[in-house]
Order: sequence, then structure tokens, then C-alpha cells
Amino acid sequence: DRRSGRVFVKLVNATAAAAPVQIDFAGAKTIAGTATALTLAADPQATNSIDAPRNVVPVASKLAGVKSGFTYTVPASGIVVLTLEAR
Repeated sequence: DRRSGRVFVKLVNATAAAAPVQIDFAGAKTIAGTATALTLAADPQATNSIDAPRNVVPVASKLAGVKSGFTYTVPASGIVVLTLEAR
């Protein structure tokens, strides 16, 4: 998003093991040291139901140590959207 300076990084891991991913930002002058991670990860057979509507839900968390060139581990059977601030 050019106006806000936000960069959205979408990561998917369809495997049964956590997977480290190297994220590099070429061209960004600065990257904020923190980011937000919105993560949806569960057993592939897990489902929500009327009786248990929150078995599989996204979880928001703060991420520290962000820089131009960092490693992020995507959980098994996980989808993650990282929101970073870049200028």
C-alpha cells in the first residue's frame, strides 16, 4: 500500500512440519522493527461446527526483530499474513 507504507506478505505452508522462510526486502529504505502476524493453523481435519465454532480461528500476534532480511517460521498446515511497515 503506497499511501500507508504497509507491505502485506502472505505465506502458506501445506506440509505437516513448520517451515522457515527467508524474507528479504530489496528496495525498501526502512522496515519497522515490528510487524503483525495473522495466523490460521490447525490440523487439516479440524473443522468448526455449531457446537464448537472456534476450533479453527485466526490469531493475531506481534512480531519483533523484523528487518530487511529475516526468517519467519510458518506453522504446519498454516496460513500467515504478515503486515509490515516499509518506507
